[in-house]
Amino acid sequence: MPRHNQLPFYEPLEDGPIAIAHRCNSIETAQNVAQILKSYGLPLYGEVDVIASDDDVLMACHGATFPVDTHGRPQITTRELQRMTADEIGRLDIENAKLDELLSAIPGMRYFVHVKTERAAELLPELLTCTGSFERVCVGAMTQRAALQLFAENVEQPNAMTMDLWSSVPIFLNYLRALASVRPTKASSIVQATQVHFHDASSRGYDVNGWIAHQAITPPMVRFLNNCLGVPVFTHITHPHDPSEKQVQKHLNKGLDGIMGDGPGLETIARVVSQRRQELRQSDSGI
Repeated sequence: MPRHNQLPFYEPLEDGPIAIAHRCNSIETAQNVAQILKSYGLPLYGEVDVIASDDDVLMACHGATFPVDTHGRPQITTRELQRMTADEIGRLDIENAKLDELLSAIPGMRYFVHVKTERAAELLPELLTCTGSFERVCVGAMTQRAALQLFAENVEQPNAMTMDLWSSVPIFLNYLRALASVRPTKASSIVQATQVHFHDASSRGYDVNGWIAHQAITPPMVRFLNNCLGVPVFTHITHPHDPSEKQVQKHLNKGLDGIMGDGPGLETIARVVSQRRQELRQSDSGI
């Protein structure tokens, strides 16, 4: 494996790829996925979406877990949640947790934190400082570029940040824009990772991150980000059914540093990632 930046968040990558548990929206869910990852001898990584409540409490929740009506429409929206207090959100029938409590529940777990609102991005640096969690958190955004920039402007110490790259054509341009979007003195320490999206037309609709066919990242681009720039590269597998071991292996063969998944699929990802890390250890030791 290539040697990445020296931030503590990425130290486990020195031993091979990682499995990332998607949607750790509650303490119970985080504890359950931590047990799965531990059972395969893997480092603990989870992902959460974060919003700010009306009383400025950072809450972990994910829209995919919200109840829907008979037409498949969410019965509550992220915008409506932002107008509720933390206590009101806590009483809803959705998975959620206060972010500070989630971080303290499993001290050894690292989190990819996806900020969903600008207010959440403004509040996050102070929470990470108060909880001493900077080394355990990688902050990112998908479409909320303004939120990502707000976080960068408010953070007072080096941190990891993901940038989502939407297609193969502007990948390098987007990376340079990411560097330019934060203050130059902080760019080298903040933009430290990327999440990429794959589409595999040969796998009968099997998709990664749900994007359409022309939005594809090629293995040479992964190698450029990974080997030349030292930027860890992750992806998220979404699938109507559990991904097969073959599918997970195929994505690891593209040079990825980690794969995110949830539900029963997480165990498949964890099993294959664990096998790959073991193979790398044996290779390094000459066995």
